[in-house]
Order: sequence, then structure tokens, then C-alpha cells
Amino acid sequence: MKKLLKSVFVSALFPTTPLFAIKGGTVDVPDPVTVGSTKIAPGQYKVSYEGSGPVVKVTVAKSSTPAVVFDAKLVPAHNITSAVLTGVNSVNVLQEIDLMNANLIVEPVQDPHQ
Repeated sequence: MKKLLKSVFVSALFPTTPLFAIKGGTVDVPDPVTVGSTKIAPGQYKVSYEGSGPVVKVTVAKSSTPAVVFDAKLVPAHNITSAVLTGVNSVNVLQEIDLMNANLIVEPVQDPHQ
């Protein structure tokens, strides 16, 4: 009986993480993109975010390069695949990262002189 109670107590202290609580994933960046003044080269990146919204802190990391950290709007979603969406102009500017359980929308930086 004591072993059963210990097991229940340990389970209560360390519950398993439900699938919807996963805060990240992996994305392929097919073309160079810019976030603020930082350029992200093509490749596969690990994306994670902290917070529950509406604005979260996003980290995009690859083992061979420094991590890029920025703010984004969190929108819960149920995506089948992950994707990186960009606006096309003279430079590809990161607009959104779609993960399996969330869309991270990058708000454009406002020029204070406008």
C-alpha cells in the first residue's frame, strides 16, 4: 500500500504534459528571411515559445548559429504541418510560423519616425 501511495504522490508532483501544452516544434526555412534586423539563413530550426498569450517570446534556434528571439502573437491552431510564411518584397520578412498547435504571428516593427 505504501508503494502505491508513493507512486500516486510522485505522479501528482510530476504530471505528464498533455499534447496541447507543447510549446514548440521544428520548421524548415526554405529561403533566407529577416526578423527585425536579424537574418535567418535557410535550414531546419527548432522553434519554441514562452508564455500563454496574447504575446509570447519566440526562440528560433539551430545548433550552428546563435538563437533568434522575438515577440509574436499566439493564436491557437490545429495545423497538419509546420510552415514559415513570409511577405515577399525586396527581402523576405518573416510574418508567421505555423506549428502543429499554434500560429505565431510576427507583428511588424513600427518606425517611431512615422
